[in-house]
Amino acid sequence: MSIFCTVTTMFSAVYLYSQKSSFNKVALSIIACITPFMACGTAMGTLFFCGVTFSPIMCITPFLVLAISVDDSFLMLHAWNRLESWRTAPLDKPMKEHMMGEVLVETGPAITISALTNILAFTIGAITSPPEIRQFCYSNAAAIFMDMFYQATFYTACMTLLADTKDVEGVSEKTRRIQQKMSRVVGKFLRWYVDAISNVFVSTAIVLAWAVFIGFAVLGLTRLHVELRPSKFFLKDSPMLTMDNLRTEEVVPYFTPVHIVVNSPGDLSNETNVQGLMRLREKLENMTSAIGPASTKFFLE
Repeated sequence: MSIFCTVTTMFSAVYLYSQKSSFNKVALSIIACITPFMACGTAMGTLFFCGVTFSPIMCITPFLVLAISVDDSFLMLHAWNRLESWRTAPLDKPMKEHMMGEVLVETGPAITISALTNILAFTIGAITSPPEIRQFCYSNAAAIFMDMFYQATFYTACMTLLADTKDVEGVSEKTRRIQQKMSRVVGKFLRWYVDAISNVFVSTAIVLAWAVFIGFAVLGLTRLHVELRPSKFFLKDSPMLTMDNLRTEEVVPYFTPVHIVVNSPGDLSNETNVQGLMRLREKLENMTSAIGPASTKFFLE
């Protein structure tokens, strides 16, 4: 991810926005990949301190936050480069601070809406999911929130110190030739794409493919069964899968427990009421296919 961020950031800044190649761009690209792991460390450390137990499924969280955080960093970097490309005067410190404010004005709503949408989704999952998934949702929501916080503070500070500026005296002849060559290549591709997508046969084929896709999607939704089994929480080579298969095949079909709750048992200090509950228990234990008293768990509250 660091290599990808470095290459794409360098490519766009140097050849599209006429900036110089420098170590600062490499540093900002690597910092963009470090920030989400800082957010995960802070969020998970706080959750563990508050009593949330660790679950192996939480190991997915850093990769999820990495994708969201790098996207936010790209937004900020390209907003800076776009504003920088419009500048015609040398960049002094007050103007650099003003540009950083403009970057936050442009990218802040997108970053905030994206983060809040994910946080809300995982919060709903934390309320409605089983305990194992609930911990996963807690970690994701907390990590995304901390990532938004670090993007607005730590990464913004790094950009203020390290973001490069273009050469106001003009680009070199070599850079100008490369830019012209890129413009020709991109322009040729766009013309080909527009001609192809505007063709009646191509457009009709795309619409038909979309209709087939929607048809299969609807068919799949009508046959969808929501089932969250314990086996989905274990690795394929886990010995727990053997135990779960034995439970599913040997225990559940023949030894399914029955839970009976008496909401109004009466006054349990009255011996007559207690004896009535005991007779009810004995009748249930003597039913056909019942194991008997050996399997009974009887509680009086």
